[in-house]
Amino acid sequence: MTNWFDSILGVALHEAEEGVISTILPARYYDVVVEVGPGRVSAVSGIQSERRVRVSPPSITSLPAGVTARLDQLPLMARSVDLVLLRHSLDFACDPRHVLREVVQIMAPEGLVVICGFNPLGLWGGAKMMGRNQQVPWNGRYLSLRRLHDWLSLLQLRVIGGRACFYRPPLQSSRWLERLGFMEVMGDRWWPLLGGAYVVVARKRSASARLVPAQHRFHRRVSSRRFAVVGSAHRQLGGVVKRVRW
Repeated sequence: MTNWFDSILGVALHEAEEGVISTILPARYYDVVVEVGPGRVSAVSGIQSERRVRVSPPSITSLPAGVTARLDQLPLMARSVDLVLLRHSLDFACDPRHVLREVVQIMAPEGLVVICGFNPLGLWGGAKMMGRNQQVPWNGRYLSLRRLHDWLSLLQLRVIGGRACFYRPPLQSSRWLERLGFMEVMGDRWWPLLGGAYVVVARKRSASARLVPAQHRFHRRVSSRRFAVVGSAHRQLGGVVKRVRW
């Protein structure tokens, strides 16, 4: 699988996705960043972080230093990761819902997940439907945005941003990809739903928050009650325990 993502077309797709991520991902400091999926180049290279972990499935070979593990059994502590990047991991997972549930388990409260996937409604989806071949990337699942949004909602993840990208046809030619670069500008403006891939950013809703009625200082009757949200979260990674108040 890795060989295709290192190809001319795979690198061009990565660059398009990285451009989208840089525009929709909130710019801030992330303590722990985990990247899950194929490819050699980090798609969050511009994100400042204290620790960065790479997790790849055993089926992917010739990867840089990182952790090799099943994506439905991530060897990371629960509620310990601030940012997770799923770069086409769900497209090739045997059980993408299980992988997504596993990702939610390791995410810290208010943590973010970035999901890159192939769009079944775009040019690439059309090439897949025509039975181009059964190799990467045409043998992927190509999850629709509607289904992905339903899964995210069920897992208490709120979508905060997203955009399609790569409107050029899937050609393994740097010369033609460069010539057809104008299609990216036209696609964003005229047919935004037909991109070959999409990027979705979602935030984990904090389940540990509890509602506490605010004390009333006056005896007069009020029409509504005010609440204050209080809570605390503990995150542990590499034997270091950090206490975060929010």
